[in-house]
Amino acid sequence: MRAIVVRAPGGSDQLDLARVPAPELVSGTVEIEIKACALNRADLLQRLGRATEAAGAYDAAIACTENAAERAFLQRRKAASS
Repeated sequence: MRAIVVRAPGGSDQLDLARVPAPELVSGTVEIEIKACALNRADLLQRLGRATEAAGAYDAAIACTENAAERAFLQRRKAASS
């Protein structure tokens, strides 16, 4: 899969578009296809190395257009109506 990789804290010069292994799916997780994503303030603070666990450090670009729960609900509803 393709991903934006943060080499080190800093500016946009520290970002690379790279091919990385897809994460392993484990019980209780879902796979989604992301159509688009956005960066928010927390993403920018993390990239600068200023996010902490208490402030909610996480993998960048968590805001994406695909909603897995909504997709699962629609699939169940479609299956029930068939």
